[in-house]
Amino acid sequence: MRRSRSWAPLDDEFRYSLQAIVSSAFCLESFAGGFADLVPEPVASQRAWNLANQRPAGKKLPAAVRIAIALESAFDLSGCPLTTWRDDISWLFDQRNSAAHFSESFDAPVLHDTGVQTSKALVVFSMAPALRAGDTMMAVVKTASENPSADVDEWTGWTRSGVEKLSDQHQHMRRP
Repeated sequence: MRRSRSWAPLDDEFRYSLQAIVSSAFCLESFAGGFADLVPEPVASQRAWNLANQRPAGKKLPAAVRIAIALESAFDLSGCPLTTWRDDISWLFDQRNSAAHFSESFDAPVLHDTGVQTSKALVVFSMAPALRAGDTMMAVVKTASENPSADVDEWTGWTRSGVEKLSDQHQHMRRP
């Protein structure tokens, strides 16, 4: 069965937004993985998080938490909105996980920004969340790379040109 062409714009928005959200999460994970071996593992922070969230000590932390803890230990982020970043990174990885571990359900239609009633997936993976994902990723990567601790200073020098290119692409994407 072929879909009507009237769905094409929503299908395109879904596909591109899904790609933007998942790619933003992968970028943050790769960025954090790049410097992970350069800083001492923040065991105390990990233990504290496990205790606060009543998780077994040996259980692996969620990716969003590992990234936030690693960023805080590797960069001088004293003037940064860490609580907002933690929330945004957690939201981003929830979105990534819902895409990577998709489970179809037949829910009631929801209202899309265009005024159309549609599936929840076409709202979750739409323009506004895609922009939020890109903004979150770029704010974290750019700010962190501009404020390295002594442990990662040389590493950030190597990544600077890549971060600048990423920032240029992000600015291009944000233009109307």
